[in-house]
Amino acid sequence: MKRDPYESDPGFWPVLDANCVWQRDPLPATVLTTLTRYSELPTQDGKGPIRVAAVVTVHRSAKDADREMAENLEEALRCPDQQLRQGERITGLLSQGSAFGLLGNSTAEDTLTEGGQYYSDELGGPYYYYWMQSRLGQVTVAV
Repeated sequence: MKRDPYESDPGFWPVLDANCVWQRDPLPATVLTTLTRYSELPTQDGKGPIRVAAVVTVHRSAKDADREMAENLEEALRCPDQQLRQGERITGLLSQGSAFGLLGNSTAEDTLTEGGQYYSDELGGPYYYYWMQSRLGQVTVAV
């Protein structure tokens, strides 16, 4: 099921500000385009809902994409508690990166996983939060 908003504006991308709040900023010169789609699997049989954000970003070069991966890894250290959007936050965030061939990464040149607790003004919490981002060449994909 589509969430509101369903798609991000491809002229902007997510940036974690100094207060650990996610914002949408204009694309930097190193990014060609990016798109995020927001979905939700509704509650069923007493389980759920499951909220999903899927992001694809195309950078000008593999080096630029690699820099994004490194910055995302560092953001969990800088901001273990983050506000995702109004009324949604994550806490206790831990992250781990792995290059191809390490820690089970057999599909991408670089992979980042994050986990923590998710809280929502609407749904309560804590709920398990999980994020995975992979890089192949100049493209990053995250869910």
